[in-house]
Amino acid sequence: FQPRLDQAKINLRGFDVKNELYRLPQSVISALALFYNLKSKNTLQQIDELEKRKVISSEGSCRLRRALRSILQMRFQTHLFYK
Repeated sequence: FQPRLDQAKINLRGFDVKNELYRLPQSVISALALFYNLKSKNTLQQIDELEKRKVISSEGSCRLRRALRSILQMRFQTHLFYK
């Protein structure tokens, strides 16, 4: 994971939501799912399963879900904007 945030992109105030915001938390959660041999395939379900196994706290899972929902909402809005 390496976001591309060069000066031109910062000045443009544009970024790739999927690669620069979504990929890092999704990759970390997927790695934890593999490590703990989770059955869930969906990222939000994996967060729930990690919480049930006490790998992450309920506050942590709540914050992760909220962050992912915000990122996915931005991604959806980006898709609609460029359609």
